[in-house]
Amino acid sequence: MALQPAGGLLGARLDRLLKLKGLSPRAASLAAQLSPDACRNLMTGRSQKPHPSTIAALARVLGVQPADLDGANVPSDAPARSMPAEIQEVDLRRVDDAGGDFLKYRPQLALWSVPADLLAARGLQADRTVVLRAQGGLEGVAAGDRLIVDLTQRSLYPPGLAVIWIEESGEFDLVRIGAPSRGVSGRDAGGMSVSLEFGWGSVSWAPSDVHVVGRVVAKWAWG
Repeated sequence: MALQPAGGLLGARLDRLLKLKGLSPRAASLAAQLSPDACRNLMTGRSQKPHPSTIAALARVLGVQPADLDGANVPSDAPARSMPAEIQEVDLRRVDDAGGDFLKYRPQLALWSVPADLLAARGLQADRTVVLRAQGGLEGVAAGDRLIVDLTQRSLYPPGLAVIWIEESGEFDLVRIGAPSRGVSGRDAGGMSVSLEFGWGSVSWAPSDVHVVGRVVAKWAWG
């Protein structure tokens, strides 16, 4: 019989991460050099106040940060009224050579817990949503801002922030897409063109050259 987590948010996070790693609670406990029942006790709620060293040991085995287990990585404006969904924070600078498939290769910086109903209210799917830590350079986006990107939204329109794939370099980047116009110099001189604002400046490309892999749908304050 499958173990049903009853240890609140911590139990739910452990349950999900164990399944992702293909580990049993006992195997994870032993790998973390804890008592055999340590992980199970946390998942069932028998252990209510684990020592920080216990959390750190389990996080190391599960390949996450301690804050991903104990709840520090939770958006400060997100009401805790539902079981959490987990979304990844990724680093665009380390996502390359993926052939334009952003879901194929996403180096994870952190795992964020967000109330599932908060995602649902925005029409987001946890496995098609990522968090980006902005580097700054774009108007209205400060270094360190966390941006929520919906990878199901791949339209060039309307104007706004988006993640695009640059075919020539095989890299992804965060840009601000402007409104399309006609007769702007650039790749498609005399035809339709769209302005792209990068962190280093602006260029005009033909719409057919802009490969959108996701649109920024929110910017949240994180605790």
